[in-house]
Amino acid sequence: LAEGVRLVEAVEKHGLVYNLAENYPFTPENMYLKRKWQEGLFGELMYAEFDYVHEIRPLAYVYLDGLPVKPGNTAHNWRSWLSFHYYCTHSLGPIMNITGLRPTRVVSLPSEPTLPGFLNKGCQGMGNATPSLISMSNGSVIRNLMGGTTNDSHMQRLWGTRGASENGCGGGLNLRLGGRGDSPKFAVNPS
Repeated sequence: LAEGVRLVEAVEKHGLVYNLAENYPFTPENMYLKRKWQEGLFGELMYAEFDYVHEIRPLAYVYLDGLPVKPGNTAHNWRSWLSFHYYCTHSLGPIMNITGLRPTRVVSLPSEPTLPGFLNKGCQGMGNATPSLISMSNGSVIRNLMGGTTNDSHMQRLWGTRGASENGCGGGLNLRLGGRGDSPKFAVNPS
C-alpha cells in the first residue's frame, strides 16, 4: 500500500500520467477515433457496442512466463476465477478514452453455461458470456460484451449524432459520416 502511495505522489509531483499495463485505448485505431471525436466529427455519442470475447483456457493453467502450473499449486489467479466484468479494460476502456464519457449505471445478465475447463461454474467466474448495458454520463447506452466463448470477438462500433465507426468487424477501421444510415462507408488508415 505504501508503494502505491509513493507512486501516486511521484506521478502528481511530476505532472505525469501513470498507465498500468493497459493498451487497448491506445491502439492506432482508438487514438485516431479519439482525435476525431474531440474534433466533433462524430457529434454526440448515441450508442456503442464493444466486445472483448476471448477464450483463455490455456492461460488459466500457466504462469505469466508461460510455464504450466505445477500440480498442487493454484491456477493463475484472475484468469481462473475472476468475473469477466472485472476485466473490462479492453472493451469499456477504449469507449471511455475515445469519448471522455463515464459510466453512470450498469445492468448485467451474465449467461450461466460455462465452457468446460474453467474452475468455476456459471456466472461465478470466467468461462461464460458476460454482456452488460451501460448508461454513460451523456445519457447514451453501451452494450459491452466480455467473456470466453467458442468465437473470439474484438469488435467495436460507435454511433454518434453525425457519424459512426466500425473497427475489427472484418474490414479494419471504417467510418460512415453525415448523420445518415445510408451514407457511404469508407475505410480509414489510422497510422
